[in-house]
Amino acid sequence: MSSKTSPKCKFINGTSLVLGIISVIVRMFSLSVAGEPYDMLHKLDGNNIVPPVWMLNLLLNLAYFIAGYAAGIVSNTIASGNVNCEEKMSAYRGGMYFIAAYFLTLIHYPLFFVSEKLSASLIVIVITLISLIICIYSWAKFSPSAAMILTVYFIITIYLFFINLFILMNN
Repeated sequence: MSSKTSPKCKFINGTSLVLGIISVIVRMFSLSVAGEPYDMLHKLDGNNIVPPVWMLNLLLNLAYFIAGYAAGIVSNTIASGNVNCEEKMSAYRGGMYFIAAYFLTLIHYPLFFVSEKLSASLIVIVITLISLIICIYSWAKFSPSAAMILTVYFIITIYLFFINLFILMNN
């Protein structure tokens, strides 16, 4: 961002909080439809590497809140109007990859924990990680704070990748 057009981006804002909360609600709805993963984890001997389900759910809810919050920061920065065309394109490009990663993460839970499609869910997580890398890179040019927050979501997704990989390799 150029120094002339840098918007004053507040770290805490209403849009970010609302998008974060909506993201958690969407994830909770997905969980209620897909069901709990207890049987699958026990059957595939995943209990050894996965934290208790309540902790995993808390971690995933945190990830979804963080993702929505980061999207809110980008949305507010664009709405400020103090950005140039190149910065908007970077934000929109990152936004497309963000949406892809967000919905792929939603698909991963029922695919892995309910349907037990371990290979397919690993492919979904790899595509999600690639989408997040591109999104973080694009948003870092436009809104470093959103990119930094989204990095936490990326780290949680890496953890899901290793859970998926470990269970796949042991079954």
